[in-house]
Amino acid sequence: MGHDAETEPVAAPDPLLELAEGLPGDDAAVDIAQLDPVDRAQLVAVAVHAARATRTAQWLERLVALRHVVLLANARAELALVLHGIADLAEALQRHATRVEALDTLIGVRELLREPWKAVAARLELASAHAAAGEPGEAEVTLMRALGKARELSRGDDQRRAAVCVADTLVRLGELLASQGRDTEAEEWLMGAIDVAPTEQSAQLARAAYERFRRS
Repeated sequence: MGHDAETEPVAAPDPLLELAEGLPGDDAAVDIAQLDPVDRAQLVAVAVHAARATRTAQWLERLVALRHVVLLANARAELALVLHGIADLAEALQRHATRVEALDTLIGVRELLREPWKAVAARLELASAHAAAGEPGEAEVTLMRALGKARELSRGDDQRRAAVCVADTLVRLGELLASQGRDTEAEEWLMGAIDVAPTEQSAQLARAAYERFRRS
């Protein structure tokens, strides 16, 4: 006697994901705004995960709408997550202006949350976004600001971590200037990165960048 074929279990639909998929509709935005803080935070995490997994323009539109909902709720931690998701999706879709604006706002949110390390990381991402958008001058200004913030952090408790950040920023500056044909300045920054790198790994990265520069 034959056996019935086994069927694959069907996962139950996630109501929070379904709610996020209703964006940018007004009804969905109202429903999300009325969620309790715990459910809203969970929805944000689910939505950003889905957006990063699919990388579609539709999900970018949904995250932009979600950004306004969490902004009105003054939910800064969720706003930071949504902004980072927007930036990642905009990068994948080559929406340079959207990525730049999201990262620029993210820096301020990280600083309001008193997350200086994440704020520096956002500045480095913003510099990359400006460079990808064909704005090397803005990228350089952003990197110089990131360098200043990293040096400020070196006066704190985690000096080693700050030195790694400084070295990384110097490498980025050197590579940016090299791409513009400003070789003398580029070499100075890259050699500076080698000098300040506090760990073998960061020193290797700095030396590798300098070797690429010398071969170019």
